[in-house]
Amino acid sequence: MANLGDDTLLLAELNREEAGFQKALKLHRDAYAITEKLNLPDATAYMDLKLARTLQHYAKAELPSVTKNERIAMLEEAINLAEGVKPLFEQTGTALYLRMTNGVLGEANGQLISLRQSN
Repeated sequence: MANLGDDTLLLAELNREEAGFQKALKLHRDAYAITEKLNLPDATAYMDLKLARTLQHYAKAELPSVTKNERIAMLEEAINLAEGVKPLFEQTGTALYLRMTNGVLGEANGQLISLRQSN
């Protein structure tokens, strides 16, 4: 489900289709819920990262149907998710996931600052 969400996100970005972003977000939320229900902490952390990345990319797309406030909410959620899993990736030494998490945090924080400063 996580890989399907990634593929769907990529297509949504290429085609700039909101329905694709919504589907990718749903797939990643569903995969997160499954890992949480099964009490799989490592998989849940991974899905937190996937979900944060999807939210950040969705907000970045600046689709005309998505309001500024909706984008801000997406970015705030992405930042909270990424900040929540960052300590685990630091502790376990998972360098790739830590780089991805830092990338999401950097981009989401930059986008959020820009949005808040815009009219």
